[in-house]
Amino acid sequence: MVMAWILNVVTKDIGDSIIYAKFATDMWIQLEEKYGQANGAKFYQIQKEICNVSQGTCDIATYFTKIKTL
Repeated sequence: MVMAWILNVVTKDIGDSIIYAKFATDMWIQLEEKYGQANGAKFYQIQKEICNVSQGTCDIATYFTKIKTL
């Protein structure tokens, strides 16, 4: 069931590269090895955005949603 879900949420090209895995964990490990590399520039940008978030005139729920989204 998990294997079918993984194959349905990835693109066809990616799915074709992991379709012959024996277990869902094998699929996940293959995906993580290929696409799990951190993007340093993007990571820095998100950290900077989090540091610059302020509540301002937003209610507390909106403020925490902004932080959680980042």
